[in-house]
Amino acid sequence: MVKSVENGTSLPPFLVKCYEMVNDESTNELISWTETNDSFIIWDESKFSSQLLKKYFKHSNFSSFVRQLNIYGFRKVDTDRWQFANDAFIKGQKHLLKNISRRKQPQSVVPKKSAQQREADPPVASEEDKIAALWKEVENLKTDKTALTQELKNLRQHQETSQSKLLLLREQLKAQRQQLACGGNRKQ
Repeated sequence: MVKSVENGTSLPPFLVKCYEMVNDESTNELISWTETNDSFIIWDESKFSSQLLKKYFKHSNFSSFVRQLNIYGFRKVDTDRWQFANDAFIKGQKHLLKNISRRKQPQSVVPKKSAQQREADPPVASEEDKIAALWKEVENLKTDKTALTQELKNLRQHQETSQSKLLLLREQLKAQRQQLACGGNRKQ
């Protein structure tokens, strides 16, 4: 995987592209920084997916984008809109991106311990860690579900719009055929 280098530190391409996308003022109608400059909002999910995701990530899958944000520790700030934040993702502070790293898979959130360490530690702490990790995973799954639900809703809306347009085109074609048939009969 090719990584960008910022001040000698290699950065994941996802973070660099995401920062550039949010920072690009020409795309503010689709995605922009919030007034506080410590989070960003995706204003039009469907145009964002079809225009910007394709341009920056060569795909238009919004739920995959949200999943990537989750993997890098971004959290959804507002349940009513697509607003995301990460403590190290701040306008004008690109050098902080080096502080963002991929989160471990849920199984590896709790570090493995040797038999001696397990005996010395009270089992409650380990169980608390597991429960905390599970709750975090539940929250991530909820965010993924929300993204998928919204994507499904948008796809259904797009399908309905397409079907309406197709029906209208069929009616127009039928009317034109009738006009041609009537016009052809008059000439004879």
